[in-house]
Amino acid sequence: MTGDMLKGGFDRGYGANKGFRTQIRDVTIRHEFGDLVMATYTEWQTGAANSAEKNNARLSSVLMKITDPVTWLHIQETWLRDDLREAGSFDF
Repeated sequence: MTGDMLKGGFDRGYGANKGFRTQIRDVTIRHEFGDLVMATYTEWQTGAANSAEKNNARLSSVLMKITDPVTWLHIQETWLRDDLREAGSFDF
């Protein structure tokens, strides 16, 4: 997916789900290899219109190349276990 394709998707989706909120937490740089960076973070969402759970959370890993602008090379998202999600805060 190109940057323009991604931006187009965001532009088309903007405002489509007025109750949707997302928050990024626990950002951690795991490794740096020259101009490559591997990072993890948790992504928390509330009011998700197209998800079985309106409040959901996932652990994401991303590999980025530090260019101008940054190039995302790979992303992996894994749902958090129910007990971790239920213990989290969705007040944002």
